[in-house]
Amino acid sequence: MGEFFCPKNEFLVFEEGPGMDFTLQWATYCFVHIEYQFEGTLPVYVYQCGGRLVRSAELDFEDNQAFMDLSGLSLGIYVVTRMDAGGKRHFVEKVVRR
Repeated sequence: MGEFFCPKNEFLVFEEGPGMDFTLQWATYCFVHIEYQFEGTLPVYVYQCGGRLVRSAELDFEDNQAFMDLSGLSLGIYVVTRMDAGGKRHFVEKVVRR
């Protein structure tokens, strides 16, 4: 998780503020974007580099694209595959989580 400290009355440039010290926090998200000439739902699989299945989902393809959140995966290299409408598996992309 990322953090940024904001001291009282020293952060804003054009006015006083913030009224107290605070730490801004944000989470890091990782999404995979999948494009495929298809409208509807298809299964998508995520494998660790060693071949172990770590996540699968039924994604809804709208406008020939879908997104899958990979933020819960640990750091490493992953391979994302999808099934086509006929049930054949296809490579989508390699994802490196750092």
